[in-house]
Amino acid sequence: MTIETVRNPTVENNVYVSQPVVTNNDMFLVGSDLTNSIYQVFSMSTDYNSFSNIADGENSLESPHGTVHVTVGGENGHMSYVPLAAFDPIFWLHHANVDRLFALWQAIYPDEYLPTISSDGTPTENTELYPFRKTENEYWTSKSARDTKAFGYTYPELVKSSQQSVTAAVNTLYGPMSTAALNGKRKRDLSATNNTSRKEDPDYVCPTTASATYMNTMSVSKSPTPLHTVPSK
Repeated sequence: MTIETVRNPTVENNVYVSQPVVTNNDMFLVGSDLTNSIYQVFSMSTDYNSFSNIADGENSLESPHGTVHVTVGGENGHMSYVPLAAFDPIFWLHHANVDRLFALWQAIYPDEYLPTISSDGTPTENTELYPFRKTENEYWTSKSARDTKAFGYTYPELVKSSQQSVTAAVNTLYGPMSTAALNGKRKRDLSATNNTSRKEDPDYVCPTTASATYMNTMSVSKSPTPLHTVPSK
């Protein structure tokens, strides 16, 4: 019997069957909102706590991260469930991009990171990241893994490695006047006009369900402030 990962599956004869067209349409429709959500993260989450998790607000990296998971997985798809998501090859492409977004944010806000000390047991930048060994007798920590160059790689936007160049790149790629934002809105409008969506409602974004483990926390209700170079502290 062949076992495969599924996306937005239907059930046929007790077998889950992927719906690639549905998944593509859903990602097609969520594109412009996803671009805006990413830009909100860069422009509004200026400290590590608000950027890294949803505890301090809605404009964290977890928002676009979770949106991709539930849009690709849908109801009962592998990407919608934490224990199963990594079985889908797209998981690795998605998380490579999350890593890239994190690296860009770090370049814009270089002084923001995990705390160096903790009085309540909260992990710090020096907490060992078990079971990931750096050497036979040493584990990686968030501090030693802070820069991607420690692993021998970087990203195109970071080649010049300055706040100004990375800020410009983020504005170009994700800002309100970016090609992705404008094209995404145009394609979404065309999709609604041509009735290519599987939902008649033109405001339909993605099929989030109560059963999805990844919560879709994406919000586009706020207008992000223009992203400018942030001076070092």
